[in-house]
Amino acid sequence: MFPLNFKLSKSVQGSFPFRINPVDVHSVAPAHRHDFLEMSLVVEGSGYQTINGRECPMLPGTCSLLLPYHVHQIFPKTTSMNFIS
Repeated sequence: MFPLNFKLSKSVQGSFPFRINPVDVHSVAPAHRHDFLEMSLVVEGSGYQTINGRECPMLPGTCSLLLPYHVHQIFPKTTSMNFIS
């Protein structure tokens, strides 16, 4: 599986390379990857994500840790899925 966007993000920069990003997913987030570690916590809603082609459920309280360069895609089942990444 190859992500739709081939450019890697450089969104984590500076002397403190840590960022908290609230995300509200309303539709499918296309396959993508990062050059950094990503941790997500589902706050509200439900759905699933594929990680390197494997389907993983996402329910409130689900915490996931993705290593750099792992291709992942998010599929919300509810109208909106809110999580902190």
